[in-house]
Formats: sequence, C-alpha cells, structure tokens
Amino acid sequence: MEIRLRQRPRSASTSTKAMNPGSLALDTTAVVLHLRHRSVEVSQKLDAASELYLPVTALGELWYGVEHSGNPTRSRGPL
Repeated sequence: MEIRLRQRPRSASTSTKAMNPGSLALDTTAVVLHLRHRSVEVSQKLDAASELYLPVTALGELWYGVEHSGNPTRSRGPL
C-alpha cells in the first residue's frame, strides 16, 4: 500500500491562510500510520515538515476511531 503525502496547493483566495513551503496537510490514514509506527516513510516526512496541518474532518475521524476502538482509554493516549 502506497501512501502519498501531498502539499496543499496555495489558494488564490485572500480568505484562507497560505501554507508555508515544507508544510503538510495530513489525512487520517497518515496520522494513524505514524501513531502506530507502521510507516517509516510517513514518519520521516512528518518529521521533516516545517508545519503540520490537521483538517477538522480528520481530527473528528481520529476521535471517532478512538471512541469506537476496543480500548478507548488506551487509544486516547497517542492522540
């Protein structure tokens, strides 16, 4: 399985803050792989980023996963 981390393109809109070069917008899969130590490649890219952005949708998906896991108390720790 190949996970690609892409830089978010800069928006021409003045209503949104442009991301700095070297910044990454994360998705749920990338965060889970990093937290579970399942992908050295993903972890290296996250470590090298100057800034990390986590969309509120991805944050909600992560919390949903925690609350519906077999052990929510243990699953909250890494998040």
